[in-house]
Amino acid sequence: MRGAPRPRAPLVTETNCRHSRDANKALRVVLKSMSAETTTALREAGNEAYLSHSYLTAHEQWSKAIANDRTDAKAYSNRSMLRLSVFSDVDGAFEDAQAAVHADPLFVRGYERLEAAMRCFHGHGSVHAVYENGMKDTFGKTLQEENEEVE
Repeated sequence: MRGAPRPRAPLVTETNCRHSRDANKALRVVLKSMSAETTTALREAGNEAYLSHSYLTAHEQWSKAIANDRTDAKAYSNRSMLRLSVFSDVDGAFEDAQAAVHADPLFVRGYERLEAAMRCFHGHGSVHAVYENGMKDTFGKTLQEENEEVE
């Protein structure tokens, strides 16, 4: 005895594909929005933990925010500051500062964190050099070239 006939798969048509693509696109937008809200909540939880002197919790929350969104320059910057000032982890602070600058070249605090970490490497590095490199990478001009253009 045979069971009930199995339903046939619907035919794939151009209309079905277009609706499917639209639905997938809408789902990606919703998920990205939820991800951004989660990242912000995690980063803010880290900020609160830091202010409460719960440094390990702050590190954990910022790390989760970064894992959730690898482009969150603020979370990288915060974790860089924590690693340098509390844990004396110069290498980790330097890596996080570089990631912050890479994630958002216009986020000035990332350059400040990078400069602070560079100073810990045998006192090398200067604010001017870090900002100069940032200007060159971001705008294609050095500070001197920009100043000459203004004059």
